[in-house]
Amino acid sequence: MIFKKTILAISCSFVLAACGGGGGDSSGGTAAQPKNPTDGSVIQQPENDLANAKNLIQSLNNIIAYYDGFADIEERYKAPIQAVSDTAGDIKDAADVVVTLTRLAQEDAQGQTKNYTAQDLERLLEGERGTPSYILKNNTLQIAVSANSVKVAGTVTAKAFQSFNLSAVAQDGWPSRWYEDSKYHIYGDEIAISVNNFTFEEPITDQVALTLNAKIGAGSSLESKNLVSNKTAKFSFADASTLSVTYANAAKMDDRAEDEVPQNAQLKLSNVKFESEGLTAVLAEFSTQAKAARLTDGVRTYNQLIPSEIVLKGNLALDKELLNLDAKLSLYNDFNKVFDVRTETPESFINAGLSIKLTGNLKGAGNIVTPFFLSVNAKRAELSKGTADIEMDP
Repeated sequence: MIFKKTILAISCSFVLAACGGGGGDSSGGTAAQPKNPTDGSVIQQPENDLANAKNLIQSLNNIIAYYDGFADIEERYKAPIQAVSDTAGDIKDAADVVVTLTRLAQEDAQGQTKNYTAQDLERLLEGERGTPSYILKNNTLQIAVSANSVKVAGTVTAKAFQSFNLSAVAQDGWPSRWYEDSKYHIYGDEIAISVNNFTFEEPITDQVALTLNAKIGAGSSLESKNLVSNKTAKFSFADASTLSVTYANAAKMDDRAEDEVPQNAQLKLSNVKFESEGLTAVLAEFSTQAKAARLTDGVRTYNQLIPSEIVLKGNLALDKELLNLDAKLSLYNDFNKVFDVRTETPESFINAGLSIKLTGNLKGAGNIVTPFFLSVNAKRAELSKGTADIEMDP
């Protein structure tokens, strides 16, 4: 399987790391929790402290549910939220198919302007080393590549590689080069993918640069349909979205280490719409800024991206109900110091303010659509506390 080292993929991983969803450090260490070398106790790392954040979310749910007119909010939204959860993997696989084929085309073009047909793309995928990442059929995808941009359009049905059937391999006595035999390959459900005018501009990776900027073009859209569950999802960009990463030193992108952490990372998505099973979520803005924090556990010192600001504005619509969300997290830490995770507690490490506002129209008692307002302001060190007010029109 190929290594998809694109500014898009790398920026996405930075954002996930900044939001507490993944990413590695610059030392190549494992994901295991470090231990205090003096007594062997497990060190509680601040960047992995998500329990308090979950407590805040649960508190919001409890506050809403406490008002008996909204006691069934969770139940009514359970089905569509589950549908979104079920289709999230499909849309991710669809995006990964596009990224994979795009990267193969870019590598083949070597900076030249070239157009690739469905047959060209399948030929490039077949030349991939190791187990095929995808099985494609009904392919009409076309990719146009230039020195710093790519445009994708068309449809394809794909199955993504999941794992090897090791039980079958063992039953057959571990035959030579078993990993190359397709009968031992396990692929996921077939997904019908539709790509419309998906454009992406990224920097030329063989030029020396300190800051790398990229853009997803307005009008880009990606749609998936799981042919087993028949569930669909669509992700579209009404406006251009931008992302940027800045490193400590100028270098060619291709020369940077896979796990090199930048000094700053920024992502701004504008007017992005996600549609799935009757639920429509529109993000007028999702932006995040992350900075590299220097952490030490007494044995090693490493960089970890920490969010300095996250802004989320948008709405969620289902039938006649509408929820508007306006949330912001701001971090005020001094990033010039080295944080010792053996002595820094999660409460003292994160110096932040968090505000959330929910407004809209929800079905209350008697199934009547009623105006709704909820406001929460809290410190990161006290995420299970804060203030909350619910206002109802008579």
